[in-house]
Amino acid sequence: MTREILMRNTMNSLSRLPKERLSEVADFIDFILAKETEENLQKGIEKLSEQSGSLHFLHEEEELYSVSDIKKEKTNVEILRDIRNKINLDIQDMNFEELKEYFARRQTLHPKSV
Repeated sequence: MTREILMRNTMNSLSRLPKERLSEVADFIDFILAKETEENLQKGIEKLSEQSGSLHFLHEEEELYSVSDIKKEKTNVEILRDIRNKINLDIQDMNFEELKEYFARRQTLHPKSV
């Protein structure tokens, strides 16, 4: 379908819409045009940047970090397992009285306090 036919069909459809719906279409067209303008500006900036070579030094820069440098957050299960393992190490050779005293000293088992 050519541009002219598409525009004619669109105009015919628009002419049948009530004013409220026509207003919605106009808002949507404004949105699309703004998006198009923004994309064109972004492409222009990228093109100028490439042509000028002003950011070329970034391609030559040594990689300072790798994926292995990213610290992985522990899951709640992993945190609880660490707590369990620490407590097991702490209490492994304790008798019942020592266990009571150990747990009495520990008011909380919250991960940040262990």
